[in-house]
Amino acid sequence: MMAIKDKYLIERRYITNRIARSGGRINKVLFLVSHETANNVADADAHFRYFNNVTFQTSAHSFVDHKKILEIIPLNEKAWHVQYQVPTDNVLFGDDANDAAIGIELCRTGDFNEAYDRYVWYHAYLCRTFGLKPREHIVSHEALDPRRRSDPESWLNPNGITWNRFILDVVKYYDNWEEETETEVSPAPEEEVQAEEIVWYLSRGNTGQDVRELQQKLNALGYSLAVDGSFGPATERAVRDFQRDQGLAVDGSYGPATQRALQNAKPKSSSSGSGSTGGTVWYLSRGDTGQEVRELQQKLNALGYSLAVDGSFGPATERAVRAFQRDQGLAVDGSYGPATQRALQNAKPSSGFNLPNTDYWVKSPQFSGAGVREVQEALASLNFYPDRGAPNNGIDGYYGPKTADAVRRFQLIHMGADEADGNYGPKTKRAMEREL
Repeated sequence: MMAIKDKYLIERRYITNRIARSGGRINKVLFLVSHETANNVADADAHFRYFNNVTFQTSAHSFVDHKKILEIIPLNEKAWHVQYQVPTDNVLFGDDANDAAIGIELCRTGDFNEAYDRYVWYHAYLCRTFGLKPREHIVSHEALDPRRRSDPESWLNPNGITWNRFILDVVKYYDNWEEETETEVSPAPEEEVQAEEIVWYLSRGNTGQDVRELQQKLNALGYSLAVDGSFGPATERAVRDFQRDQGLAVDGSYGPATQRALQNAKPKSSSSGSGSTGGTVWYLSRGDTGQEVRELQQKLNALGYSLAVDGSFGPATERAVRAFQRDQGLAVDGSYGPATQRALQNAKPSSGFNLPNTDYWVKSPQFSGAGVREVQEALASLNFYPDRGAPNNGIDGYYGPKTADAVRRFQLIHMGADEADGNYGPKTKRAMEREL
């Protein structure tokens, strides 16, 4: 015998595909959107693989089949599971589903009754977790977008389940959450967690106190970065460096394994001359000379920071180091230490794009010319097309609403929700250059 709340396990295995990951944080979960996959051959694992490789912006938080409940996007992160254009979610709940709701997909594979029971239980679990009421805060995809969608009724109804019956089944689990059931559940694999435990994963684009605390812990261990509460490129690099130093899988995301390692890690030795970064760490600054300075100058030159290679760390070398640190989102001090060395080792040579040093925004008449086209072509190379499928994918040299939307989508993924305004300027230029 066990409590109903312990009936099933939840597997949390998050995709790393930045095209399918919004990177934006859900401030408060206001409702749930029920979906079904409309795919007769793909189970939860197959959908994980699909969304980890998809090349356009679509996603859902969770997939439920006859064997498992799989979360592929953190529940505190926005997912793209309902069209923004539909107004019903705003009317019913005061916000867009992608910004304030969790999307749950029912898979068609395997035994329907097994999958359905997990699907019902998981909705009750989410209602219990986020303080929602099943009758008020669960909505079908069809109800939000009836002209385009008919799920999940499109799979429930053929199996003898009406929407009202589904809600009543969720209510039954919800109301009896602490009661006992005779159903047994298999032991959880190492990377699974019990259903009542919520594990917050952090990755590029997240912001807030959780990120700030992560940055503070990394700084204490010698991974120098600004503590600003924004999980940007510098924080991702620090996480990757930490994972590499600890022998973990290197994905730049902060999950359970990285959290456990960070809790047990000890501060690095601060002695000059060496460190645990996979080789010798040279601390170089203005006034130093020698072969180490010469090698630093050569690396900076290869990345487009033009300066004489003379083995002398003078004003020009310091300016180049500062510029590199600024472009990489590092603390800017003009000195060459472990964090700058790691960033320099991972930096890529110039992409060949000559992005303009100017500001673009949507106005009338529109900005136009070679600079705008350069921005559009760079966005397209990163899979953020101004107008995919249109002639030349919308690359026309005009900074209109579709180009601004492509910029906004890039900013959302690579700079965070606070920077996603659709305007092109110096910060967006630096972010694009880092990704190219």
